[in-house]
Amino acid sequence: MKNLGTLISQPIFEAEKLCKENGLEDIFEMTKKVFMVIFYPIGLESINEVSEVANREECSEYEVFRHFTDSNNTSPKKVDIFFKEYLLEGKIPHWITQSCRNYLRS
Repeated sequence: MKNLGTLISQPIFEAEKLCKENGLEDIFEMTKKVFMVIFYPIGLESINEVSEVANREECSEYEVFRHFTDSNNTSPKKVDIFFKEYLLEGKIPHWITQSCRNYLRS
């Protein structure tokens, strides 16, 4: 049986592509925020360092991913893949977790 993330990911990716092709990035960004609130896998870890950094910096979790991944010279497409895994499965690359922990300690 497929999990919820697998079932809804393909339509979400298609909607993102359509919005980008038609200049509706702002609409998709709002939809992405709603998606995060509804489908984010709550409770996978007792502390979500990405959320903590985003709250302190008053930015999105996506921006935290971009900031801490850019320091590793990773392509923007890879950042998007990592962030989608985070949204759908709660997976956070180890360097992002460690960078967030270091930030929170400073």
